[in-house]
Amino acid sequence: MGPLRGVAAGLVIGAALFAAGLGAPTWAESPPSAACRSWNGPPVQSRSLFTCFYEASRRASAAVGRQVAFETQDRASDATAAAFANAATVASDALVNLAAEPGGASALAGLTEVRIAAGAEPSATRADQVITVVIVPSRSSAGLPTIAQIERAATGR
Repeated sequence: MGPLRGVAAGLVIGAALFAAGLGAPTWAESPPSAACRSWNGPPVQSRSLFTCFYEASRRASAAVGRQVAFETQDRASDATAAAFANAATVASDALVNLAAEPGGASALAGLTEVRIAAGAEPSATRADQVITVVIVPSRSSAGLPTIAQIERAATGR
């Protein structure tokens, strides 16, 4: 697994702050930052990926009603960080959309993790509790699977 295993720890910290009355996160309602979804903005650096993956995880977790961790399967570099950040944001958008549909939360039952991996062709698959989103960083937005592809993989429809 990639270096973002700490996303789970970040969610635990967020839950502890909430339980302690130090903040009431509006996870599903808050949009991801522009830096996490922008191809043309300031470049996302690999050290900034934690923030983007954390945002994706908190949005998806709130929408689904349980923790959904986001991780890299491959190590990201500064040259590929934007693609990984965009993929995490697109995947969380798909899960938020699905959870809002009638029966969507039950279709996502058991989902615990989204892995972003680099590959030859963009795709999305689900095996048990894990969705794997394959991206082609060199192809910019054309190297990402669509929200619809991720939704189909998540639900098996």
